[in-house]
Amino acid sequence: MSIAQAARKIGKTDLYRTPEKAIIPLYMILKNERGKNILDPCEGDGRIRRKLESIDPSNQVIGFDLFPDFGKPVDFLEHSERYDYIVGNPPFSVKNEFINHALEISRFVIFLLPMSVVSYNIFHREFLDRPEYVGRLLMTPKMFLNSEGTFKPGGTDSYAWFVWDNEHKSRGSVEHYFDLRKL
Repeated sequence: MSIAQAARKIGKTDLYRTPEKAIIPLYMILKNERGKNILDPCEGDGRIRRKLESIDPSNQVIGFDLFPDFGKPVDFLEHSERYDYIVGNPPFSVKNEFINHALEISRFVIFLLPMSVVSYNIFHREFLDRPEYVGRLLMTPKMFLNSEGTFKPGGTDSYAWFVWDNEHKSRGSVEHYFDLRKL
């Protein structure tokens, strides 16, 4: 199912922008990468792409979105180009499809998801028990995600950047903690 079909089916776009502070842990894990091609397939207003572009000019960082703030619409689930990294804040309603597709076309996949997904048995079996899953970058405090992308502590869920690595499947799980109030 394409993203467009999924969006029509549920009648929404899942537009929740990533707060700038929540991008810092992603930046910190990628800050030493050079000569990589990186895709944000759900870029919205481009804030993740812009932050990652500042790492090094030898990296090729691109972004697109089915419901872009600018540019033409691109459906990630119908995209087949390969990347070193696929990163982003995927639409929650099609998170499983995003992860599966990203793992097909990328070495590393790093997606922002609510921590509540770890309690979903099916999600755990399908994505966290896989040998490709290597860990997460946990963020505190709990926060609200909204269409403006402002950092607002509170809410009912914590968020983390979940990391999958298609080439180093034997590594153990790694967790890092980030207090966004201190960043």
